[in-house]
Amino acid sequence: MDNQLAFSIDNFDGSAELHRPHDGTRSAMFVPVPHGGKTMGLIQLHAQRAASFDEGALEVAQTLAVQAGMALANARRIQEE
Repeated sequence: MDNQLAFSIDNFDGSAELHRPHDGTRSAMFVPVPHGGKTMGLIQLHAQRAASFDEGALEVAQTLAVQAGMALANARRIQEE
């Protein structure tokens, strides 16, 4: 995930190409944790209901991911000292 683009899947039902993260998942959102132009991790949110994640949820998750990226970078910096 080097492109650092968040995306969601509205419904896993009826798609032979998409594999559910686990049983019961109907929709999911995937948000990279960026820092310094690299992806440090990935936040995954799963729901049992189809189309559970709207633009507002995506924006909140992206904001949290940016904060998490800064926190991870700071923790790494402290460990290296």
